[in-house]
Order: sequence, then structure tokens, then C-alpha cells
Amino acid sequence: MNHAAPSTLVPALCPATASAPVGALSVGSGPQRASVRAAVVAAAIAAMAALVATGAAHAADLELTVDNIRSAQGTLMIAIYADPADYQKKALRALKLPAQAPSTTVRIPDLSPGNYAITMYQDRNDNAKLDSNLLGIPSEPYGFSGNPGNLMSPATWEQARFAFGPDAPRVVVKLSD
Repeated sequence: MNHAAPSTLVPALCPATASAPVGALSVGSGPQRASVRAAVVAAAIAAMAALVATGAAHAADLELTVDNIRSAQGTLMIAIYADPADYQKKALRALKLPAQAPSTTVRIPDLSPGNYAITMYQDRNDNAKLDSNLLGIPSEPYGFSGNPGNLMSPATWEQARFAFGPDAPRVVVKLSD
């Protein structure tokens, strides 16, 4: 591989600019300059549209399986996060599903490839909150993507993070006992 400095590669790749300093390429004046500027803007817009279309074309469904559901009582409360700054604050998507023992699988549509984290709990009494005892330990089953071991606090983004894409379309989360 050629490791030459960028300033030495420019003349080699584009000989017409060999004698001009970087950024000093002249494109004429008046209508000619406006035409070049319009072409550059049109190319930039086309490139952005292609990126947006490409992202939509690569969106896929995530298959989420929830294991260790001990009873069909209550509702599974599932939150999906796409950004570490929003983790456990603002979910990208939130789902409520009836609990079905011993396992349930759901498809989450149209996720773009990237890093995600999932948190969930089984709201056995359907009060829309994760109940806990006097020490703050959850008294309802809960789980995180990545299935981190016994935790003394909620899983961090790094513990729950998983890469989603065409080669990894499935995630299994095991609820606590």
C-alpha cells in the first residue's frame, strides 16, 4: 500500500491540479461557476438520498426470544435502546406482550443494523412498574440482552449491548428466576 502524504497523491491522481495549490482549482466565473456549484449541490443531495435509501433497504426484523417465563401471568414490558446516552431513559421502541410460559418469540420490525440493548421485566400484577422489595431488589422477573450474570444493579449499556444485522438477526433474553 502506498503511504505517501495526501499532498503527493493529489497530483498523481489528478495531474491537472499538479501545479495548483490545494483548494485553488479555478472553475471560471459567472454562469460557469454557478453551473459547477449547482452540479456539486445536486451531487451532494443525490449522495445523501442514496445513503438514506440504502439505510432503509438494510432495515430488517429482529427476532427476540424471551426464555424462562415461569407463568403466563401478567405482561412482558420490553424496551429497546439504540443509543448509550438514552439507555434506560428513553427507549427507541417499547413493547407490551402477554406473558406466555415457558418462552415467547416476537419480531421487532424495521431495525437498521447497529448496536442495541434490551431491558425487560414481567409485570405479573400489571401495575406498569417493576416491583421490588424493601431493599430495592426486584420481586418480578427481569432480564437484559447479553444475559449478564447475577447483578447487584441494572446491566450497563456495555453489558446489555448487542450488534444487530444480517448476520445476527436473533437475540435471546432469559428472565431472572
